[in-house]
Amino acid sequence: VGQYGRVGWVFACAALISSRVGAARWGAYRGSIEGDSEPLDDHPALALLRHPNPFMSRMALIETSTIYLDLAGEFFLNIVSVGGRPVELWPINPANMRHVADKGDWLRGWVHEVGRDRTPLDVSQVLHQRRPNPTDPYRGQSIIESINTDVVSDWNISRWIAAFWRNSAQPGGTLATDKTLTDVQHMRLKEEWESSHRGVNASHRVAILEGGVEYKQNEVHLRNLQVEQIRDANARTIMAAFNVSPANLGIVENVNRANAEAAAESLATNVIDPRLVRIRESINEQIVP
Repeated sequence: VGQYGRVGWVFACAALISSRVGAARWGAYRGSIEGDSEPLDDHPALALLRHPNPFMSRMALIETSTIYLDLAGEFFLNIVSVGGRPVELWPINPANMRHVADKGDWLRGWVHEVGRDRTPLDVSQVLHQRRPNPTDPYRGQSIIESINTDVVSDWNISRWIAAFWRNSAQPGGTLATDKTLTDVQHMRLKEEWESSHRGVNASHRVAILEGGVEYKQNEVHLRNLQVEQIRDANARTIMAAFNVSPANLGIVENVNRANAEAAAESLATNVIDPRLVRIRESINEQIVP
């Protein structure tokens, strides 16, 4: 989940999907979805979704839940009931939830942990939806986990480029001398050099070296590291994992109208609809009376 605020491509994909899912209109029907059904003007479940809790709207609740579903592989809603009727829904960070297995009933309940505080929750108090995880029958499979190497690579490259520009867009160098320096001399030389020459504002200053010290610049260039190609490959991998195309994100290079319409249809059919189905089925099972 932490990568949402670190890596731009993760944010772009997750924000696009969650906003589209959150913007969907909801309705209530009497009857079967597949067969004859009668639309209802209102329903307690719709009222609950419109105002899930005093601090969130329906869209905020569903957006947050969708982000957790994609980045953590699952989402949790704490169902607050009064007299057996749900009156509030609160999203919970999956990282703070621990399941309590039961041999007889398979799942006894959940424990919400924040620091030293532990709050046990009954199964009826938690709406849990997850992506299938072949290695864990209780918890969901995260999209990020499957591409973690690429996501971390993109974040590290971004940090490396930022550090490169902080150092005046110049590669690092070495101060060399044939003399033996004491620890005090070593620290003084390093501190004086960084205070005088580190950063954009201190770039291109004249350096005066004493005592046989020489500066040798490392010959490292951005073009030799193929940073642009690596970042492009990382972006394609991240978008593919989310099943999002560049056109969906507003990148229109080599995209015509037909390609853009096909990308929009694919997003709606293969990305947005399945997430809405997951949420709908969970609500029908645990919220709708």
